[in-house]
Amino acid sequence: MKTSEGERKREIAIYQNVFSSSEGEAVLLDILNRCGFFSQDPSLINPDLIAFANWLLGRIGIDTVENLGAYVSSIMSAALNIGKEKKAE
Repeated sequence: MKTSEGERKREIAIYQNVFSSSEGEAVLLDILNRCGFFSQDPSLINPDLIAFANWLLGRIGIDTVENLGAYVSSIMSAALNIGKEKKAE
């Protein structure tokens, strides 16, 4: 069954609402971590769990063409700011 554009946007909004608080972000981080999403050791990576993590990110709206650029920009921003928060304190 195909989802209409309006239904898809509503689903994305619901998932974004769930994971947008600091607690929601902590839960999302835990889920992704337990799925091996951040693992760099191929022996620890389970393709089914990575697929689930990508599905979940898709439900949040990451997989839309409009959001992929912002996703990559956020990753790079985080990488470039590593350690800078501690120095500012």
